[in-house]
Amino acid sequence: MSEDSNPGYSPSTLEQLTSSYSSIHGVLSLVVCAFGIPMNVLNISILTRKKMRTPVNCILTWLAIFDLLTMTSYVPFSLHFYCLTWNMSPERNSLSWMTFLIFHSDFTSTTHTISIWLGVTLAMFRYKHIFSPAKGHLTRARRLIRARIAVFGVVILSVLVMIPNYLMNRLKELSYNNPETNETETMFIPEPVNMETEDLKPLAQASLLLHSALAKLLPCILMVVYGGLLVKTLRTNIRMVARRNAGNSSFSKISTREPSSVQEQETSEPRSKLLAKNSIQQKNSAGQNHEDHKNHLPSCNSQLTINANNSTTLVYLTKPAIFLPSNSCCSSTVPLTGRGNRQLTRHRDNSRTTRMLLVVITLFLVTELPQAVLIVLSATITGFFLKVYVPLGDVMDMVALVNNGINFLLYCIMSRDFRTTLLDMLKSVMDRVSAASARLDGVFHKSSTGIVDQPSKQHSTLLMNNKHCTL
Repeated sequence: MSEDSNPGYSPSTLEQLTSSYSSIHGVLSLVVCAFGIPMNVLNISILTRKKMRTPVNCILTWLAIFDLLTMTSYVPFSLHFYCLTWNMSPERNSLSWMTFLIFHSDFTSTTHTISIWLGVTLAMFRYKHIFSPAKGHLTRARRLIRARIAVFGVVILSVLVMIPNYLMNRLKELSYNNPETNETETMFIPEPVNMETEDLKPLAQASLLLHSALAKLLPCILMVVYGGLLVKTLRTNIRMVARRNAGNSSFSKISTREPSSVQEQETSEPRSKLLAKNSIQQKNSAGQNHEDHKNHLPSCNSQLTINANNSTTLVYLTKPAIFLPSNSCCSSTVPLTGRGNRQLTRHRDNSRTTRMLLVVITLFLVTELPQAVLIVLSATITGFFLKVYVPLGDVMDMVALVNNGINFLLYCIMSRDFRTTLLDMLKSVMDRVSAASARLDGVFHKSSTGIVDQPSKQHSTLLMNNKHCTL
């Protein structure tokens, strides 16, 4: 592709920006890795706790593992090729370091591809869980096993997809004339991916097409689809919870001043007759005893209450509730508790988890969708790979590293269970450190006290030991 064929493209500007950023890319990448590696270790430590073992957390654990592997491999690469050495030289481009460069390229491409597909798997499992929540220990155990099988399948398929990329990356030997020693030295460089080369053209095109379609474009499409379904489901659940909460609130209040909600009837019969009727209805209630009427919710359909002005009120109920004495100037309300509140709390927790996973998916899309477009253009437009994709490689690497390192902050902000487990783990560590410090202080205190306060006892002990030794 020439400049005339694409007048909007300015190679000099792009190369200038790339050169300016490359001078600081090594230091920035090391800073990001120094933050992201321990954060991913914390993610793994927290998500593998016994109470955190769920299918979603299992996938998040393996996502943290492969992000950790990606960043770990990037540290020596950045140190050698960006920080310690910059210009091409026999020391920088030795056979051992260039072999590591090929390994790093293949390894990080594979781990990053696995991470992308784990993001898709995460959206699929979450969407399935929303429609059919796990009920019972056996169902949860089965889904956890399925999540592990899915992770294993993602790893195998990602390795198979990257095989053409492994075959495409090769080293090329160069002869270098050192002007200082006037000797010919050998250097190695990655073999250029020239789309016009007859030998490498089919393999390079196959690698770019597979990588762009199966490792970038298709995962992004699936993330968009399942992300949209999760958003739709989240909104539906929010509306359902709102309607259910409104319905429960209508039954949770017992007002003795409103006949429409409690259906109270004033009666002019003597109080003794009303008490007798109420006693008969209580005796006819099946499955209730005296203790139930005393300590629990009444199961009868009516309840006799006595107002503050000694008037009697017979209250008919549509569902069991707790009765309080009515007052002529105010009405008593009793909110519902128990199952309704537990369901509301569970829906809120599910909504928080879904929102967190939507943010994870969005970060994947922001990171991977531009790369997918660039790889597709590289596979279809001649010269686009070397002129555009390669110069932007450092920028795309930095975006991917940032995405790998910020998941810990995301989990801390959006997951209450994650924060609670983190605090419990830190508290346990601090308790162990305090206990160890107390033991060390006790040992030092005892040793110092024994030397200063009891010299005669230690001296006599030494004499006795020497006496036994001489005997």
